[in-house]
Amino acid sequence: MTCVAEFTPTKNHSFLLMAWKEVAKRFGYAHLLLVGNGELLEKTRAWVERESLPRVHFLGRRGDVPAVLSASDIVVLVSKREGLPRALLEGMAAGKPLITTDVRGNRDLVEDGVNGFLVPLGDVGALAEVLGQLVESKELRERMGEESRRKVE
Repeated sequence: MTCVAEFTPTKNHSFLLMAWKEVAKRFGYAHLLLVGNGELLEKTRAWVERESLPRVHFLGRRGDVPAVLSASDIVVLVSKREGLPRALLEGMAAGKPLITTDVRGNRDLVEDGVNGFLVPLGDVGALAEVLGQLVESKELRERMGEESRRKVE
């Protein structure tokens, strides 16, 4: 799964990483790609090391985001607030299922249970649950990904 977001308090990487703890335990083959730079990058990297979170990859700022998303199975964005989230639009164009927080902007692009999942802000258990559902089910990822592509067209 991939999260494309600047490392700032608003983008809420800590929420994603707390859920990742559970997902990583259950699915030893899953990887989390974090694309972006920002003021909290080094602090986040240090926290991941301190917590010994496996298979978290910091890719930095990239000029090939469409290629990264194409190689991913799931797109995640857990912001505290958004306007019109370009990362989700790019995920939709790549035909990926989306997991995002239920905030303005995100909920304009994600129809819960159709092209992805909306999770309550701060509900780590709910986030881990839907991440697990998509990791487990290729059929669900494909169906939701098709819906994402259809919606963005």
